[in-house]
Amino acid sequence: MDKQPRMIDADKAIKMIDEAIKNSIMNSDEGTNPWFRGELNGLGFAKAIILSGQCDPDPIPLPTIKPGDRVRHTVHGIGSVRSEPEECVEVNFDEVPYLLHKYISSLEVIPNE
Repeated sequence: MDKQPRMIDADKAIKMIDEAIKNSIMNSDEGTNPWFRGELNGLGFAKAIILSGQCDPDPIPLPTIKPGDRVRHTVHGIGSVRSEPEECVEVNFDEVPYLLHKYISSLEVIPNE
C-alpha cells in the first residue's frame, strides 16, 4: 500500500482550532468543568505545532540534471544537456542550443539503458 503523506490546509486547521477554543470558552464553566483547562491546552498545543511548520510535507525532490544527460522536452523532443548554469540548463535539440529554466521546463531525464 502506498504510504504517501496526507496533506492538510494549515490555515483551515488553525481556523477550526480557533473556533473550538472559542466554543470551549463560551460553553464551559471553568469552575465546574475539570477538562476545560486541559482541552484549551491541547488545542493550543496543536495550533502551535501547525504554526511551527513541523507538520509541513517534505519538499518535492527536484530532478538532478547534469551535463551529458539526455533529456526529453514536451515541445523540443530529445536533447543533450550541454551546461548547467544555476537555475537554467543549456540543452541541444537537433544541434540547436536552448537555454531552459530547469525547474519550470518540462524536462525529463532519460535513463541510460
